[in-house]
Amino acid sequence: MPVAILGMSLYIFGIAFAPIYTPHLAERHGRSKLYLLSLFLFMLFELGASRSGSFASLAVCRFLAGFTGGPCLVLIEGTFADVWSANTTNTYYAFLGIAAYFGAASGR
Repeated sequence: MPVAILGMSLYIFGIAFAPIYTPHLAERHGRSKLYLLSLFLFMLFELGASRSGSFASLAVCRFLAGFTGGPCLVLIEGTFADVWSANTTNTYYAFLGIAAYFGAASGR
């Protein structure tokens, strides 16, 4: 059973590192560059996970996919605040909160 849940656990563990490094990189280089780079790396590691031939390579790719996909989760609040006014931002935050629960409930 521990090995069965290790793929998702390593992905979540990789996401846990995002609040540590993401704000500093976003302040230094800007959000859009960080979004594009993290999205590209995330796609590469997810592709690597789908093509992995062993459990070790799957585990490494899942961790690195979470590590590189985490900035999109951390920076979304600041992006909402920059793009939309304060009156409409609350609506988007509500949808963001619902999306997290809906995604977990649907098995994604």
